[in-house]
Amino acid sequence: MDKSLEEWLLRQGGPVVRWRVATELLECAPEPEMRASLEAALAGHPEVARWLQNLSPSQGIRFGTLHGSFDTCFENALGKLVTLGLRAGMEPLDTGTKPFRDWLAAQAPGRAEHVFDVFQQALVASLLAMAGYTDDPAVRAMVSDRLDTTFEFARQHRYDIYDDPARHRSVPAIWLSRPLIHPDLYPSGRFCLPWIYDLFGFAAVRPEMSPADREKAATVVRYVLDPAYQALAEGYGIIASGGRRYHAMGWDARLPEPGAPAEPSAPAEPSAPAGSPLQVGYWLQRLGLMASFPEARTSQWLVSSMAHVERFTSTHGYLFPKEMLREETGYWVAGSHMGLGENRRSRSALEIESTFWALRIKKTAGLL
Repeated sequence: MDKSLEEWLLRQGGPVVRWRVATELLECAPEPEMRASLEAALAGHPEVARWLQNLSPSQGIRFGTLHGSFDTCFENALGKLVTLGLRAGMEPLDTGTKPFRDWLAAQAPGRAEHVFDVFQQALVASLLAMAGYTDDPAVRAMVSDRLDTTFEFARQHRYDIYDDPARHRSVPAIWLSRPLIHPDLYPSGRFCLPWIYDLFGFAAVRPEMSPADREKAATVVRYVLDPAYQALAEGYGIIASGGRRYHAMGWDARLPEPGAPAEPSAPAEPSAPAGSPLQVGYWLQRLGLMASFPEARTSQWLVSSMAHVERFTSTHGYLFPKEMLREETGYWVAGSHMGLGENRRSRSALEIESTFWALRIKKTAGLL
């Protein structure tokens, strides 16, 4: 690694960048005194306080407070706090996540009756794993359940996932343009296809997986990398819920091509980020995710993506277009919260954050 870039980030970055550089990029862990000072500065950052408040389950724990585009939804609050550098073992995060960890422990993995029951459990478990709660039994159980489910499907190399629309004549007009996922792919709510949340969970737990489970995860990753998977309808499609009820089912593991133009806007749906631009944090965030898997590092997609990153070298390090580091209301998992707490009114903020993300991704991919 170019030590001058690390040193520049430590000199110029704010509390979040300095903390993450010291704990994630430096070859040697910081001395206890330095670590304590950096952690104290991080804890005092206004953005940390704001997002910890957003994590509070003041409206109860239910589907609408776990999943959604609001800052107060669990997935965005915890995702953002992880982006800001908070991890399990930090008292404010442990306190903030305890109600959700307790909620997950009260669920019964593998016994849900509807896809959305499984979805919300998988979402919570994956985000908690990403935050470092990988030793929590409920987190491990749910991530393991999703690993087994998606592996058993991925090993079949099946990409014909849609049912004959003629068999479903009661589909509402609003969903007629969306393909219907075959009901045999979600028996008793166990959705066989991988959600993007699953991959975040697998990446978080992977260092602690057994060799057998690592191979299961590799099978799922290879399935996602296959062009046949990437050619599926965006957001998968719709599911049948019985009783002439149908719901949108999104959150696939789509991997945008580097430099692809933004997609046109689409009607908003409750389970997918409408019109997610492909040339923003969505691509950069998924590049960082996929770099976690050795099976992906030699893929054409990741190799070309890393080459695209190098197009944005700058005077000090890297400088991505501001659209690639969005900080706005929206889904964390769709790249809406890529900011690292820098003052965006500062001329150097974008370069500091870009340089950190480039180095972090390169290190994850084993390129530093």
